[in-house]
Parts: sequence; C-alpha cells; structure tokens
Amino acid sequence: YNDLQEYKKAINDFDKAIELDSIDAGAFYNRGFAKGELKDYKGAIEDYTKAIQIDPTNYIIYGNRAWFKYQQGDYIGAIEDSNQVISNEENVGWVLDTRGLAQYKLGKQKDGCKDLRQAASLQVEDTQKYLASVEGSWCRNMPF
Repeated sequence: YNDLQEYKKAINDFDKAIELDSIDAGAFYNRGFAKGELKDYKGAIEDYTKAIQIDPTNYIIYGNRAWFKYQQGDYIGAIEDSNQVISNEENVGWVLDTRGLAQYKLGKQKDGCKDLRQAASLQVEDTQKYLASVEGSWCRNMPF
C-alpha cells in the first residue's frame, strides 16, 4: 500500500505486522514512512525511534527521522540525526540537504550553505532546485 500511496491502509497493515512481531524494525520504519506522508510527523518520529532502538545500525532510519524532526522545527535533533548518517554512510546527499536546511534555520548560514552545495554537487535534485530558486539565493550568492 505504501507503493500505491494508500498510506492509511499501509498503516493498518503495519499495525497488524507489529502486533505479530513487535521487534520488526522494518515494520516500524515503513509505518513511520506512511505516517510521515500523511504529515503525522510526531507519529513518524516515534516509529523511527522504535526502529532505531531495534536496529541502531540502519542509518537510513536516522536520515528519515532527521527530515521529520526538521519538519517539526526540531533543528538540533535534525542535525544530530543527520550527523549519525553522515559519519557512517557514503551516499548522503539527501541527508546533507536536511542538515544544511536545519543549520540555516539555526542561523548557521555558512555551514548550512556548505552542506547544501555539497548535496547539490552529489546530484540531489531537490537541493539543486532549491539553490536555483529565489528562496535559495541566500546560499547561491554566499562567497566562500
């Protein structure tokens, strides 16, 4: 159902899966994804946190949780989770994007811009579009 973007149905199925196996990190991860798509960021963060407790070495979960923390305005938490991914994974452009935006929100424009430029150089399309937009001009025009 997640692939079909029928997130409420997906959540119901993941609820059942979790009832059957309460230590299935994948079920929590996927239910968190569905909740996030429905803009239930708090619920998504809770599910990702449970998935991390079960499988703390799956750094993709940290990256997704970082994005939802960012969406909730928890910029410090978003940076902390992003750092977990960046220090342990190689292909992290999308996480650099999250960290860069969070740093910008905290007034750390130079650090944020470095992350966003690096994400763009790694072909993160959303970052490239952001930097080309009026909203992203603060970084695009920043000298280093």
